[in-house]
Amino acid sequence: DGDCDDARDDVYPSAAEVCDLVDNNCNGSRDEGNVCDPDCQASEYDGHVYLYCTVNEQWTSARNRCRDTGADYELVSIESDAENGAVARTGQSIQSGSTWYIGLNDRDSEDDFVWESGSSGTYRNWAFRQPDDFFGEDCVELRTNSQWNDLDCSNDRRWFICEEL
Repeated sequence: DGDCDDARDDVYPSAAEVCDLVDNNCNGSRDEGNVCDPDCQASEYDGHVYLYCTVNEQWTSARNRCRDTGADYELVSIESDAENGAVARTGQSIQSGSTWYIGLNDRDSEDDFVWESGSSGTYRNWAFRQPDDFFGEDCVELRTNSQWNDLDCSNDRRWFICEEL
């Protein structure tokens, strides 16, 4: 009683504000108090919150930055063609010509690609002749044409997309 969203347990007048596009503390403002990473821009699609982070990181550093947002974020898991298109369009609207790390990888077992979030989604949108594991590529990027490419997790630096779980 007295909160601004009875459907959500994490929304009430004294709640801590987190980077999730929600007014957690019911004061009329969303994500205030510098709770979001200044290198990341929040966006929403189909009830999911995404952070598009425009700083070049190696894959592991990108994953860790997602996890360190203060909310429950992981590198994005893309589950459908519609989601892939929406995520790619938003990325290109933020910076045309940009490529982005996503959470798909085969770091633990070659050719066994899994989502870092633990999602069991099987949607894939590989570019022609990908994945090719060229000199040990184990991480995945979302290209400008919305197709995916595997690349080197340690040496290649990319912008990255986080998704709230």
